[in-house]
Amino acid sequence: MTHDEATAMANEHYGWSVTEGMGLFMIAEAWGIKPWAVTQYEGHGVLTEGYVINQMAQQIMEMWRGKEEEEPTTQGQQNRTLRVVSSNALDSKRHMGDISQRSAGLCK
Repeated sequence: MTHDEATAMANEHYGWSVTEGMGLFMIAEAWGIKPWAVTQYEGHGVLTEGYVINQMAQQIMEMWRGKEEEEPTTQGQQNRTLRVVSSNALDSKRHMGDISQRSAGLCK
């Protein structure tokens, strides 16, 4: 993935987040971006839209690289664990029933 593709994805997600009512600081918090920009000389500056989109693009590129490294090169090398819920899970002692049918009292 190129930096331009990652920036386009970040810009698209940023636009979607804004239309959903999220502000700049909320978007930064959701992406784990510190609420201040790091300046050229390692100081702190004002958080801007451009900085947030750039940081999002960097994270997207890192995720993409990690995904490429995890993917096996051939089908024979796949070693994945399949987890299945047992068929008697509903009959187990831990089943709490339908959540909408339970009543809970309030503690004072």
